[in-house]
Amino acid sequence: MRTSLIIVVGLTAATAWTSAQESGSITLKIGYTDVDGNQDAYEARTNQEDGFVTAITNFTLKHEYDNGVTLNLEGLVDPYREDASFDIDLVNLDWGQLTIHYDQFQTDYHSLGAYTPDSSQLYVNPDSLLSIDRRNLSISGTLDREDLPTIWFKYNRRERDGSKSSTHWSEQHPSPLLGRGIVPSTLQTNETRDSIEIGIDQDIATTSIGASYRYEETSVDDNRYINRSPGNESTQRFVTQNDVSESKTNIARAYLDSSPDAAGKFRVTTAASYVDRETNFNGSRIYGDAFDAPYGSLNEVRRTGDTGFYDLTGLSDLYQFQANANLRFKPNNNWTLIGSTQLEKISKKTVASQEATDWARDTTTFEFTGGESLVDSNSQDDYDELTGRLEARYTGIKKVSLYARSEYTKGDGYIIAVSYTHLTLPTNR
Repeated sequence: MRTSLIIVVGLTAATAWTSAQESGSITLKIGYTDVDGNQDAYEARTNQEDGFVTAITNFTLKHEYDNGVTLNLEGLVDPYREDASFDIDLVNLDWGQLTIHYDQFQTDYHSLGAYTPDSSQLYVNPDSLLSIDRRNLSISGTLDREDLPTIWFKYNRRERDGSKSSTHWSEQHPSPLLGRGIVPSTLQTNETRDSIEIGIDQDIATTSIGASYRYEETSVDDNRYINRSPGNESTQRFVTQNDVSESKTNIARAYLDSSPDAAGKFRVTTAASYVDRETNFNGSRIYGDAFDAPYGSLNEVRRTGDTGFYDLTGLSDLYQFQANANLRFKPNNNWTLIGSTQLEKISKKTVASQEATDWARDTTTFEFTGGESLVDSNSQDDYDELTGRLEARYTGIKKVSLYARSEYTKGDGYIIAVSYTHLTLPTNR
């Protein structure tokens, strides 16, 4: 059992000011934390480090300029934790609005990996304290004038990198003969996502129309480090799995919302969207005497249960089209008739190739069996669906609502998945 004595002393000070064109406030925090015990566990649980803390917990500023522009600022800064956040907002009632947001923060994780009930042994990763940093930047703007359509845009970038503790389903401790259980592992991540979107909206009498386009790029480069059978030198293995992917996505949307008659008896809405996503991926899963070990096929580096792969490469494409239309007719206050239909088409294609490894030692001859196989695979998934619905509602009876509904659905599609094993290499070479 671990016992911690925690002493926290803090001071918070705030000030504010106001003038004819400007107002604002700022809040400062100064504190000290003393932890006598497991400091890493305290930091992982509270995201507060041992020692002095100085931060701006809140800052606001509003300034109105003579040309009709209003500036709004809001943010916070914690230099000790490297956490920060701010918002900049520019508003002009005649032209529109521009907003900038940025935030970054760090999350700590204790490196506790796994616990063995039968031996009451606790396995901890070598790095006692892990952390992941996250950053987010977004910029958005709107051009909104009475004589022009409304034009808007959004840009966003998200980043995540660092390491966090994890658990993985593998051999149980201390001997793999006892079954399977969880083992300590670490996830090392490096991920980014960029997206930009632009759109236009217009109101014409009782009709609203609009369209938008979005482009997105995502990059993933993750490593998972797994300690198989820790504490047992005869069966302990270090597994490194690398997952890398790059994807590009195009999304187009359009909509219409109209009430043709002045009385509002008819209302028509329709929308459509198209998605095109391409993903390239590669990776490996290699067993060795240490993390990030190169793959070896010689007898002296093989172990039973070394089931993995290397030189994985692949490409995946996704296409989706969706459209719907709705019509509402309300002849009077008691009756409402609604008809709607939707069409969806999805097509997915994936092609992949890898060198698969599967090693085992024969319990009688003590020779290795299994080997390396070049595996090619591909799949295709196409699906079309058409749905329709008719509904009638009557609300002429007090506290009672009556309705009748009819639905129609028709779907057609297929899935094809093929895998080829081209070659099995000899194990003794």
